[in-house]
Amino acid sequence: MEWMRIGEVARRTGLTTRTLRHYDELGLLVPSGRTDTDYRMYTLEDVQRLLAIQHLKSLGLGLAEIAAALDDPGFDPTATLRRHIEAVEDRIAAEQDLLHRLTSLVAAPHEDWDDVLVAIALSERLRHPEAAVRFRATLDAPPTSPRRT
Repeated sequence: MEWMRIGEVARRTGLTTRTLRHYDELGLLVPSGRTDTDYRMYTLEDVQRLLAIQHLKSLGLGLAEIAAALDDPGFDPTATLRRHIEAVEDRIAAEQDLLHRLTSLVAAPHEDWDDVLVAIALSERLRHPEAAVRFRATLDAPPTSPRRT
């Protein structure tokens, strides 16, 4: 059996020793052995688990989900991936909303940052979840600039 110290595993995988220690503290990647002087020693199987961790991380899964995926015999990968897809879709929708707001701000004429800040404040009020706040935003005069003069 080939043993590798933490530094060698870090070099081979491109991870830091700090990350490997963190995974050990979480119980996500516990080295198969230790030396008499308490150095972490890893086997090829440990490195294979580490690569699986990195692959799942590349999909955006959190460390708790990764631990469940690797350790829970009843783990349902399809359900986890579906939940993750929903979260990604939510983030994409939020980013698309931000892109739309930025595009709208660029398209409207603005003299200076005060005008931009006023437009943002009005836009936020118009997007508020409470109908009463949105209604008042349509009736109220634009808010004054929050910038110091």
